[in-house]
Amino acid sequence: MANLGGTFDPQQHQPVSFEPLQDGYYQAQIVASSTHQTNNLQGYYLKLEMEVIEGSFKGRKVWDQLNLWNPSQKAAQIAQGVLSSIARALNVGAFEDSSVLHNKPLMIYVQTKNGNTEIKAYKPLGSDPSQASPGRAFAEQNQPEQTPSPQNAPTANQAHLNEDGSPKSPQQMMQG
Repeated sequence: MANLGGTFDPQQHQPVSFEPLQDGYYQAQIVASSTHQTNNLQGYYLKLEMEVIEGSFKGRKVWDQLNLWNPSQKAAQIAQGVLSSIARALNVGAFEDSSVLHNKPLMIYVQTKNGNTEIKAYKPLGSDPSQASPGRAFAEQNQPEQTPSPQNAPTANQAHLNEDGSPKSPQQMMQG
């Protein structure tokens, strides 16, 4: 039991509904980003928190997780493709810190299955949503065998490990 420190009158507050977002395009912006270790402790992902900024779902949050540092080269390539779609939608060039993506409007396409909302595409604000490039499916089918990188850069399988074989921290991975 928890004492509320006073009387709560539900008539004094608007009810809040968390109905799933309807499938479709929404104007949104990234409001937070952070790195997290994967559940299997084999890699790290970039978590992006987005907020819908217009329409009847204004203020609602959706998230995307990009497995940028993953032992699976395919998973890392897909994540890199999705991040490229986001950066291009925001007209952002090369960057080292995900905060450059924050608070800039873009269009996202969401699809809800079994109560889970997934972001399927990113598009520049003001573009024709029917021409949106699909998110993960596009990246998975159209990524080159290897992402261009400096010759001495680690492979996707090595990118998450220090020289001694121990896992790198997200900060180390963000620095290269």
